[in-house]
Amino acid sequence: MPKAAKSRVVRRGFASMTRKQRTLASQKGGSNVLPEKRTYARDPELAREAGRRGGLAKAARRSVVDGKADR
Repeated sequence: MPKAAKSRVVRRGFASMTRKQRTLASQKGGSNVLPEKRTYARDPELAREAGRRGGLAKAARRSVVDGKADR
């Protein structure tokens, strides 16, 4: 019986990779897309707006977790 089956833990994705494999996979992120095709590289205003929305969403989640859901 495989070791993973005994402990009922199945390691998938990055958890199943060695550190070197994770590093190599991470370095490839986005490399298939040409720089001029990357949306945020072409439109800095769009990137700023996305960052702002992400920050607002994070703050909203934090207030709900902290019990300050007054929005």
